[in-house]
Amino acid sequence: MESQASLVQVWARLRCAGKHCSCACGGIGVSKLPCGCERCDACLWDELVTKRRDSFICCGLLPLDQPSAKQLERWPETDWGCDFCGSSNRQLQPACRNCRTPHGGVGLSYVVDAPADFDATQSRSRYDKLSPKRQTAIDSELLSAAERGDTRRIRCLLSSGADIGIQNDYGQTCLMLAHWRGMSAAVEELERWGAELQCSHLALPESLHEEGHLWFSELVPSESNHPGRGAFQVDGIPESFVCALDSIFCRLPSRSDKPGARRRNFCDMDGWVIQWLSRCFKDTCCKVALPQLRFLDYDLGGGLAAHVDLAREHDGLRSTHTFCLYLTDTVKGETVLLENHSDDASPIASVIPRRGRLFVFPHICPHRANPCFSAKKLLRGDCL
Repeated sequence: MESQASLVQVWARLRCAGKHCSCACGGIGVSKLPCGCERCDACLWDELVTKRRDSFICCGLLPLDQPSAKQLERWPETDWGCDFCGSSNRQLQPACRNCRTPHGGVGLSYVVDAPADFDATQSRSRYDKLSPKRQTAIDSELLSAAERGDTRRIRCLLSSGADIGIQNDYGQTCLMLAHWRGMSAAVEELERWGAELQCSHLALPESLHEEGHLWFSELVPSESNHPGRGAFQVDGIPESFVCALDSIFCRLPSRSDKPGARRRNFCDMDGWVIQWLSRCFKDTCCKVALPQLRFLDYDLGGGLAAHVDLAREHDGLRSTHTFCLYLTDTVKGETVLLENHSDDASPIASVIPRRGRLFVFPHICPHRANPCFSAKKLLRGDCL
C-alpha cells in the first residue's frame, strides 16, 4: 500500500511539473475542496495519501460550520482533545470549538512564513472569487483571531486574501484589537504583514477631574416584584464630562441601519468613560459598565416601540442593566418603563431627557421611547 501511495504522489508531481495553479505549490488540474477552496492535484493527492481515511479534508482558511446548541445537547460528553490547541470537544463535533482545527489533523493550509514570500495579488484574486458571504466570514474570523491572539490563524486568513484593514462595528481594526487585548505576538505578526495602528484613542480631558455633586433617585423600589425593580436616575453629572462625550459624538461616523435613530458606535478602549460612569454607579446596584457603547441621535418624531434589551458579554462578564446618559434637553421623548410589552401598557416610571441625566434600568424591564419633538441625543450602553 505504501509503494502504491508513493507512485501516486510521484505521478501527481510529474503531471504538475512546470505548471502553475492557485495553491501554494503550483500545478494543474485544480479541484474544489468541501470548504469551497481550490487545490491542485499534487496537494490534493498528498492530502489523501497521508491522512487517515476518516479525516476531514479542509484548507484551514475558512471557518467551519459549528453545531447548534440543540445539537450539542444531544451529543455525548467530551471525548477528544484538539491536537493543535488542546481544547476538549464533543465526540461527533467535526472541528475544534476553539481553533476550528478539523478532528484528526490541521488539514491543508497555505501558511507563509513571512510576507516577503507572499503573493498578495494571487491571494486577493482567489478571495475576490468567493461569495460575499464567504468574504464576510473570512474578515470576521480575522478580527476574532486578532482579538484572541491566534497568530497561526492570522497567517492563514491573510494568506487567503483577508482584508488586513477590516474594521468591526466599533471602528476597531485587527491591530487595534490585538493592542487592546495585550496580544503582543499577534501585534508583531500583523505589523509584519503591513498593518498600521490608527490613532483613534481619546485621552481623558484635564477638565474632567472635577467631581461635582450627584443626586441619586430610585424610580422603582428594590423591594418591588416588577422586572424594573431597582431602576434609578442620577443628576448633576459635570458639564465637562458631557462636553467630552459631545466631542466624541462629532468624530464618529453615523449609521442609519435601524429606523427612528442614527447610531454611532464607540468602544472605550482607554477606559475613561467607564471610569467616570463607575463614579455615578457608586452606592447603587450597578458597579461597572462595559466598553462597547453607542450614541443614539433620534430623528424628529423618532421613538421606539415597547421592547426589552438583550444582555451583552465581555471578558466573562454578562450585563444585567441598560443605561442611558442624555446629552440634550428634549421636548417629550421620555423613556418609559412599562408593566408589560404592549404599547398601551400602564407606565410605572417615566424619565424626561435632560442634559447630564443618567437613567439605569434592568434589561428585562419592558420599556419604550416616546416620540421626541426636538433634538434627542444620548449615550447608550450596558452595565452590571
